[in-house]
Amino acid sequence: MRLRLTGTVTGVALAAAAFPAAAAAASVERICLPEVTVLDSPRGLPVGVLYRGDRVVVLKRDGTRRWIRVRSAAPISGWITSRSVRGC
Repeated sequence: MRLRLTGTVTGVALAAAAFPAAAAAASVERICLPEVTVLDSPRGLPVGVLYRGDRVVVLKRDGTRRWIRVRSAAPISGWITSRSVRGC
């Protein structure tokens, strides 16, 4: 199953529209890798796929800061590695 976030909405507007409660407290990041598998937990089972340029709201970081819990407007919610949003 391939889901893709598309559109011309800015990251902040996307966060406010799709996630009103989280918009004030969470940061909006952009996926930097060509393809990122979203997992149900760190090192868990796949729940979806995000692609370079997709914007996500960061909901939580784990204690090691290697994993972040995100939500996209697709809506896909789950865990990705933090390197997925670094280096764009």
